[in-house]
Amino acid sequence: MWAEQGLFFSGAALVTFGGAYAVLAFVAQRAVEVYGWLASGEMVRGLALAETTPGPLIMVVQFVAFLGAFRDPGPLDPWVAALLGALLTTWVTFVPCFLFIFLGAPYVERLRGNRAVSAALTGITAAVVGVIANLAVYFAVHTLFRATTQLDAGPVHLELPQLGAVAPVQLVITLAALVMVFRLRWSVLRILGVCAVLGLAAALVSPARWNLGGDPRRVAPRRRRGGGPGVDSRGRRRCGPRPPARRRCPASATGRRRRGGCRDHRAGHRGQGRITRNRPLSPAGSHLGGRGAG
Repeated sequence: MWAEQGLFFSGAALVTFGGAYAVLAFVAQRAVEVYGWLASGEMVRGLALAETTPGPLIMVVQFVAFLGAFRDPGPLDPWVAALLGALLTTWVTFVPCFLFIFLGAPYVERLRGNRAVSAALTGITAAVVGVIANLAVYFAVHTLFRATTQLDAGPVHLELPQLGAVAPVQLVITLAALVMVFRLRWSVLRILGVCAVLGLAAALVSPARWNLGGDPRRVAPRRRRGGGPGVDSRGRRRCGPRPPARRRCPASATGRRRRGGCRDHRAGHRGQGRITRNRPLSPAGSHLGGRGAG
């Protein structure tokens, strides 16, 4: 597991361009579809977590490695394995970046004046735009829809959303965010704050009904009142036959148990078939009159 994560994330740091958004498109595809370290919905939550915490967005790879090592810990404790995977991934992700900075810094100005290098960077910039758009579509599909359909046509592999599985709360928040961005032209922090409040309000009102998070949940049916199969007159569910009535203590004239119990109970009498010292025995060998000693 750790060897796979070290090779994968170090390779991603070496060969990818365009910042975290361009890298995450590649990471999401490989981590979910190839290695199976986490599910697509968990990848969406990881990106949301990385967006709301300080530090670079690329730190979401630590979240991916943590879950992958936690679910395949090998001989170690899952928490220890997850911590090692997160630390290893952080190291191999940032080491190539620092190497490029330290080794290439003296040549940056010289490379900017090279026409061949400038033309190559122009093509890379166009590719980065397409990769970021691909990432936006990927997260939009797995956020706004609870289920998707895989379409394979030769070399083309598409993941299409199922229109009947749309998530209403996520769709409403997305439309509200688009209005705030393009119509009202609010700042990004203000928009994120409003959307966070909307999401919290929807979760507090009815989390199971609105299916927040993209995982289908069932709403528990209400218990019926007034009897029915398995339900008593007060609407409480019965689990088997009623327990037998409690025996009255024979040493009490009123039929109620005295405080501390009667003599028979204090002597260890708890039911049929036990001989006590406080009553004369019957000819059958028991004070119960003909049932035997048990």
